[in-house]
Amino acid sequence: MQKLTADFILLPDGKLHRDITLVLDDAGTVLEVLHSKADDAVHHNGILCPGFINSHCHLELSYMEGAIERHRQLTGFIEDLVQLRQNAAATATDRSVSVPVSVSKRASVAAYQSGTQAIGDICNTPDTFELKSHSPVRYHSFIELFNLDPAQAEVTFQKGRQLYELALEKKLSASIVPHAPYSVPAELHRLISEFSDTHHGLWSIHSQETESENEMFYSLSGQLVNFFQRRGFLSFLDKPHGMSSIEYVQHYFPSKSRLMLVHNTFTSPGDIDMLKSAGHFNRISFCLCPKANLYIENTLPDISMLWKNGCKLVVGTDSLASNDTLSVLEELKTIHRHAPEIPVADLLTWATVNGAEYFGWSDLGRFEKGAKPGVVLIEGAGLDGFERNADAERLI
Repeated sequence: MQKLTADFILLPDGKLHRDITLVLDDAGTVLEVLHSKADDAVHHNGILCPGFINSHCHLELSYMEGAIERHRQLTGFIEDLVQLRQNAAATATDRSVSVPVSVSKRASVAAYQSGTQAIGDICNTPDTFELKSHSPVRYHSFIELFNLDPAQAEVTFQKGRQLYELALEKKLSASIVPHAPYSVPAELHRLISEFSDTHHGLWSIHSQETESENEMFYSLSGQLVNFFQRRGFLSFLDKPHGMSSIEYVQHYFPSKSRLMLVHNTFTSPGDIDMLKSAGHFNRISFCLCPKANLYIENTLPDISMLWKNGCKLVVGTDSLASNDTLSVLEELKTIHRHAPEIPVADLLTWATVNGAEYFGWSDLGRFEKGAKPGVVLIEGAGLDGFERNADAERLI
């Protein structure tokens, strides 16, 4: 048994408390939360919080770290990413195929050491399945589908279904999800949504990451449309819809699933009002990946607006193709620098309690009796915020 205390401890009520003692067994299970400082507790300077939930990551892209230039905007980023994938496939040998996997494994280990307890991970291949089976990090694998050709919807879905079944064979948690509004035609959306409802799957989509995504659905114009035309792809859209991408795609939300919208860089107050009036709002988690937004588009969502509108926020890191680390704390520090009015306790709640609730991980994300959430010490942090050199250390 061990007893831990600190200057502040995050509790499930979303507040930072003083004079708290965590009592844990040797395996890290919470036995008690005492509302006093035990004389025999080990005291730490800083904040103790549960292990982080990284709600959105692309672990299999870890080998692309530093390979894509910053500020290329989304179309430039996609173009480079596709080229890198093609190059990797063209040069693959039995030896080189394992290189991306080994890099992903190192990234997973580094994420765990920096305080991450669990990850919602986007998968286009089975490359990371084996390492997930033996990782101390808990994973949910989002099997991500896209195809601009409506005629290929069934073929694309069945390939995704095979990948999903393979994940289950490895005893991994998984669900099938669409990539983005601009890359999934209605026929594929319907197949994914029907599957999600019958399998009670978690549903996630990249949403409003670039301004041109909204332009595509409003007026069938902008960089994304030009990008598809330049590469010889015919968009599944044959006319402007006069609405934002999220208003368009909400018609394909599965009816029984928890929903996550990722990035939300160009989400407006009007979009939030629409989601509320359509009855979707209370089952949506809005995922922020600020460092990736700065890396790709060099802009950020209106985080304060989302917070003030009562959005349930969670935090992700995106991939090492669009970030220099998979540290959740670095995402929180970035948010704090740009939105210092948001309390530190709220930021930590987004990265722990809220993420665990979205994934249905009742034993993670909170210090309460019976939970086994991991324990992270954040040094250089307090009620006033994070110091620039604040760091996260895993204690359990």
